[in-house]
Amino acid sequence: MTGPNRYRIAKVVALLDVLANHFVSEPVSWLEMPVKEGVELSRLDLVTEGRFDLVLELISDDGDPVSASAVLDEFRPDWRDSLVDNAFEAFVASDGVVSIRPRR
Repeated sequence: MTGPNRYRIAKVVALLDVLANHFVSEPVSWLEMPVKEGVELSRLDLVTEGRFDLVLELISDDGDPVSASAVLDEFRPDWRDSLVDNAFEAFVASDGVVSIRPRR
C-alpha cells in the first residue's frame, strides 16, 4: 500500500472516530444522508471529494452549529440550481394525504 493511500484510509478512519465521539451510532448511514433535505448531495459525496472539513463542520458542537446551506455554499456555490430538482412539489391533496405533483 502506498503512502498516499494509507493517508486517505487514515483520514476516513479518523472521521469515523470523530463521528462515534459525537454519538453518531451508524456513521455509514449518516454519511449516506443528504447534506440538506431536497438536495442531491450526500455527506459521503463531500468525503469522496476530499472535503472532510465540511463534513466535520456539519457535526460541530462548539455552540454555533454551521448551517447545511453554508456548507453547500462553500462546496458548490451554484447548488441551488445544480443540485435541487424544482420540477415537482409536495402538497396536501383533497383527501388529506401528502402527494407530489409537477410544479406549475
